[in-house]
Amino acid sequence: MKYLNIIFIYLILFSFSVMGQGKKLVWDYPVKPGTEKWKSFNTHEEMLNACQIPENILQNMNTADLMEICLDYPLKGDIYAYSNVKNGIEHVSLQFNGFAELFSRNDNFQNLLLKLEQSKLNLNNDLASNKNMAEQGEIMLNFAIIESFLSFDAVLLNSDYNQKKQLSEITKEVLNYKLQNSDKFGIFSVTSTAFLLGKTLQKINKFSNITPSTAKFLNNNITVNDSIITEIVQTFNNAKL
Repeated sequence: MKYLNIIFIYLILFSFSVMGQGKKLVWDYPVKPGTEKWKSFNTHEEMLNACQIPENILQNMNTADLMEICLDYPLKGDIYAYSNVKNGIEHVSLQFNGFAELFSRNDNFQNLLLKLEQSKLNLNNDLASNKNMAEQGEIMLNFAIIESFLSFDAVLLNSDYNQKKQLSEITKEVLNYKLQNSDKFGIFSVTSTAFLLGKTLQKINKFSNITPSTAKFLNNNITVNDSIITEIVQTFNNAKL
């Protein structure tokens, strides 16, 4: 079964509240899926209101903590209501003040880059362990969220050349890993990684003659295909970073 299917099963089961219980956070969501209070909600708007971070706490929270709290957002499954993760994050950031605040932070890139690197190092072990489907779905969804956040201009603009170079190198390793383990990673997952690598190379002006299909992919984040992946990988290999 593709991991995308695992994620959808995971969302249906509303298991998000269980996954973050071992973390020590400066603030936590007062109401979570699975609780009696959550079950009493009749509308999605009630759920959204219950998940907002109080402004006085939000403004005084450091970016590393904010990022972790965003990754624990109980309604992050809403991201998959849209055509891709990037579009989903755009829409969810209009509804959840945590995402919107993370976009506004000047140090968002460095925190997300560090998180991506840590997650990359743990990815193989996490997926090879005896974690259940909900836990594996959590790992894959959070990885996609981190990748997608890093692909936004509001985040990439907070990085210098060397940081973009580091990001491209990490992302290329992740893309290779996903392509070599196609039994675990579906096209949705590969698309988010290829998109991040392509956007990063684009920001450091490494595309000399980009094909129309790859240009369309990097503009709209449409589903990737083999020819687009090949062009992005060849551009990375020829970039001499």
